[in-house]
Amino acid sequence: MASLAYERARGLRELTARELEQLAGCYEQLSKWQDAANSYADALEFESENSSLLVALGRARLGACEPKGAVPPLEKARRLDENHPEVDGLLAQGYAASGNHQQAILAAERQLKRRLE
Repeated sequence: MASLAYERARGLRELTARELEQLAGCYEQLSKWQDAANSYADALEFESENSSLLVALGRARLGACEPKGAVPPLEKARRLDENHPEVDGLLAQGYAASGNHQQAILAAERQLKRRLE
């Protein structure tokens, strides 16, 4: 299994941002959301302004039932790339799960508008 091989390799040398992203993707496929979130957070230490990594971190935190932890990286991703195809849908989920229904509606409306364009 790929994630097991990465975990073994992790002890041999420092992983690159790309390798950490790949590891996180493996964890996502296995629904190991907290491990995925941790790996995406580690990758962001190398590339803190990478909107795709920020979105992936938010998605993983939502999967790990941490909506309040998902919102900040998603908001940052939106500031960096307001046209990212996933960010507003994930923000709507994070806001709704956090009880911020007004922001959830606004994010969902932006997502719907983008899809209709």
